[in-house]
Amino acid sequence: MKYRNSLTSTLLLRRWPAILCSLPLLYLAGAHATSYDALIVRAREGHTAELMTYFADRSRRQSLSSSQIADWLQVASWQQDNDAVLAVWQRYGTQLGLPARAYAAVASAERNQHRWPQAISHWRQAIKRDTTSVDYLCALLMTEADAGQYTAAADTAEQIHRLGKPLDYRLTLAYLRLREQKPSEALLLLTQAAQQAPSDRRIQQQLNDIFTLNRLSQPALEGAKSLSLPAQTLREKQLDYAAGLVLKH
Repeated sequence: MKYRNSLTSTLLLRRWPAILCSLPLLYLAGAHATSYDALIVRAREGHTAELMTYFADRSRRQSLSSSQIADWLQVASWQQDNDAVLAVWQRYGTQLGLPARAYAAVASAERNQHRWPQAISHWRQAIKRDTTSVDYLCALLMTEADAGQYTAAADTAEQIHRLGKPLDYRLTLAYLRLREQKPSEALLLLTQAAQQAPSDRRIQQQLNDIFTLNRLSQPALEGAKSLSLPAQTLREKQLDYAAGLVLKH
């Protein structure tokens, strides 16, 4: 169970779309950036506190645009402050014209808090506003699988497949199979994904974890060595491998 929890909590960790905030990237690079632009740049570099303070102060003095609200939600989501995301949503969620990324931010926060019906609803709202976003579809599938809605998750996987994204299709379907307690099928899907993208370290990490889940201690140990995993993780896999040798004798 430990390895299943580890794998399903880390499987398919995805970056949200590169445009974190509403300001176009080319304009951000310009020489005449405003103070808001500078805060956006710093937030992208990981310094989010100043921008969060800016939003809180500005919202007390004047109204925010839909893009600014979406920025606020997405930066709060980026720093994994679920309570802040939901507080902003409670205040501004009924505002017209909010873009897909606003709904995605609140859906992510709700999923983190295991509020499955609300998260699924908001993922669908995000997809409605951005019908070709594979990231949003993958997140919807994972949330449906978390909620035990396996048929709905399988339907979402087919949507991903129809978009011509075979790697994402296999990875998300592997996540679903794990939630369905079918680790052998998940292993097959991840093996196929690794064959398609052999240099993708994320896939190799997930495949290594599922080797362990399926009690394949030798490939798990070999993979751990090639991935240069932390010493404690490597030690655990060495112990699993040694235990397997003892059982064989």
